[in-house]
Amino acid sequence: MGIENNNTDIDIVIYLEDPLSIGIPYDLTNSPSHISRYKDFNILDICEYEFEDTYQGSLTFSKIDRINYIVSGTFEFSTVTTTCDTVRITNGRFDVQYIP
Repeated sequence: MGIENNNTDIDIVIYLEDPLSIGIPYDLTNSPSHISRYKDFNILDICEYEFEDTYQGSLTFSKIDRINYIVSGTFEFSTVTTTCDTVRITNGRFDVQYIP
């Protein structure tokens, strides 16, 4: 499952492979099955943090509706590159419909 929002100047991508369960914290540094990425389009040179730049993070589902294709939960992660500042995402929340 991957979730991406292209309607903002900041892009956060989180990708997790099945099987997925409620209440289990998934380590977002467990490449290639659980990963995250961050991109900020507001910065002149566009700071793009790739999946391998994430050094800490987790995601926990509070709802997985496989009939209506809705997932909800919380996430946090930290990422860094040699050319841009460290980014720490905290208290992230999502409640989205997904396409299987």
